[in-house]
Amino acid sequence: MKLPNCECASVDVEKIKNYLLNETHKVGWSKAKYLRKAGFNGSNIDLLKDNLLNLACLGKVIDVKRALHGDKYVVYGSFLAPNLKKVTLNTVWCIDEEKIIQDL
Repeated sequence: MKLPNCECASVDVEKIKNYLLNETHKVGWSKAKYLRKAGFNGSNIDLLKDNLLNLACLGKVIDVKRALHGDKYVVYGSFLAPNLKKVTLNTVWCIDEEKIIQDL
């Protein structure tokens, strides 16, 4: 299964800076260590963002959980990192039902 409407996916650059690449974040620190080891840093945030958006459309949905305002999809996939090694991730994408309804 693929992520529904993956072409509408978005990634907040501030979330990348303050969460995914922040080794002192109380929840995201392990993700930051993994991504930084792969060569991602403050100077190539756009590359990470583009890779995450591509993964949203090319990856495989491995789990779906019902949430308060919509569904959370866990998407598994990989991409080439700046260190030229494959990075494999589970990413979580939220589809907000209220936003979808407003957009129609």
